[in-house]
Amino acid sequence: MMYIYKFYILFNNHLKKLYSKLELDNIFFILLSHIMKCDKTTVFFKLINNEQINNFVIKQLIRKLWELKHNRPIQYVIGCTYFFGMKFIVNEQVFIPRPETEQLVSWILKNKMINNKNVQIFDLCTGSGCIGITIKKKNQILKKFILLIYLKKLLK
Repeated sequence: MMYIYKFYILFNNHLKKLYSKLELDNIFFILLSHIMKCDKTTVFFKLINNEQINNFVIKQLIRKLWELKHNRPIQYVIGCTYFFGMKFIVNEQVFIPRPETEQLVSWILKNKMINNKNVQIFDLCTGSGCIGITIKKKNQILKKFILLIYLKKLLK
């Protein structure tokens, strides 16, 4: 068993040369909320109360810490990312969606560029499929939609 605050210190000590303090805290909360299957607020309260973490969880966290220490992005470490509040599977075979991509999709949706029923969206072999899936889910007018995700890449 280990106290969560002790892991927080260990985490910070091992990664402080790679990330800023703000990035470290963000990555810490993303990782723990993923491994502990809870939201960031719950992780925060566990940290404040210095709760104990069982050995099984500690082993998982140490493995993930090692991956982070070797410059693997947190999204690849946990196997997913969020785009427009939706969870998408990612790995090294697909790009991690960038904030600029969210801005582009938001711009498309806000400017009603696809409110014509004759518009067709093709999202072919683009990786996680986040652009096409988001546009379709956020725009109910869109009738035709083709999404082809290269599943082999996501399932490796």
